[in-house]
Amino acid sequence: MKEITPKNYKDFRCIADECRHNCCIGWEIDIDEDTLALYRAQTGTIGETLRQNIEITDGCASFRPDEHGRCPFLNRRNLCDLYLTLGETALCQICRDHPRFRNFFSDRTEIGLGLCCETAARLLLCTDAPFSLSIRADDGAADTPTPDEAAFFAFRERVFLSAQDRLVPLTQRLQTVLDKCGAHLPQKSPAAWAAFYAALERLDHGWDTVLETLCALPPDAFAAPFAKECTPFFENLLCCFLYRHLAGALDDGNLSGRTALCVHGVQFLWALYRACAKEHAGFDFDLAIDLVRQYATEIEYSDENLEAVLDALSADCCM
Repeated sequence: MKEITPKNYKDFRCIADECRHNCCIGWEIDIDEDTLALYRAQTGTIGETLRQNIEITDGCASFRPDEHGRCPFLNRRNLCDLYLTLGETALCQICRDHPRFRNFFSDRTEIGLGLCCETAARLLLCTDAPFSLSIRADDGAADTPTPDEAAFFAFRERVFLSAQDRLVPLTQRLQTVLDKCGAHLPQKSPAAWAAFYAALERLDHGWDTVLETLCALPPDAFAAPFAKECTPFFENLLCCFLYRHLAGALDDGNLSGRTALCVHGVQFLWALYRACAKEHAGFDFDLAIDLVRQYATEIEYSDENLEAVLDALSADCCM
C-alpha cells in the first residue's frame, strides 16, 4: 500500500497562534472513541476540566464551545492546553489530522491538505510550480488498483495534463477539462449564483458580505479571461479541486458533475476575486487566499452545502 501526497505536502506546518483564522474557533470538534476513553481516564485538574467540557449528542462526543465558539482548551494565547499539558498524542483524531483529508483506493491512500487552512492554501497555491504528486510511503506490498480505479487514474492524469498546459489560456483549459467528460456548466449570472450560495447553510455570516459583491459583476463575468500574473494560482487551485473531489466519482458515478464542480469553483473564485479586489498593481495573493479559505470552509467542509452545489451543477451535466 502506498501513500500519495502533493509534492510539497511535507513542507506543511501548522502556525498555531500565528494563524488569523483559528480552526479551534467556530468549528464542531468531534472526539473519536479511543481519545474519549483516554480523556475519561485522566485524573486531577485536567481530568475534571475534560469531563466538564465534553458533551454527548446522539452518541457522539464533542467539546463544548464557549459563548464565542472557542474550544474550551484554546487558551488566551490561541494555543491548545491539551497539547501543552498532555502532548500531541492526546489530541483527538480530527485535531491531529486537520486540515488533511484522505481518499482511499485498493493500492493507495491519497492524502491532501484542505484549503480551509490559510497556511495550506498558501503552500499549495502561491507558487509557479505546477501541482504534482509524490509517493510519501510505500510498504512494498503488491497491491493493485481495481479496473475502475485504473481507468480513473488514467482519466485524471489526462485531465491534469490539460489543466497544466501553459501554452493554452486557462479559460480554454477549463473548457477542455469539461469536454473530457462531456460536462458543461449551467448559464447563471453572478447574481444568481450569489443568491444560490446565500441560501445554503452558513458557518460564518461574513461570507454573505463577500457574496454580495458578485451582484455588481456583468452576466458574463464567469467567462472573463484570467490575468497572466494570477494564472498559476488558479491553475493550482483547479488541480487541488480535482485531486480532492474527482475520487468521489468512483462511489457515486458522477464524474461529469464532479468535474463541473472543480471548474465552477475556479471560475466562481476568479469572479469573486475580481469583485472584491481594489485597484492596485499586481495580484493580491492575501485576498485570493482568504476568498479560497472562505469558499472551502463554507462549501467543502459542509457535506450538505457540497452536495447542494454538486446537485445544482450535475443537473445540467451530461451523465
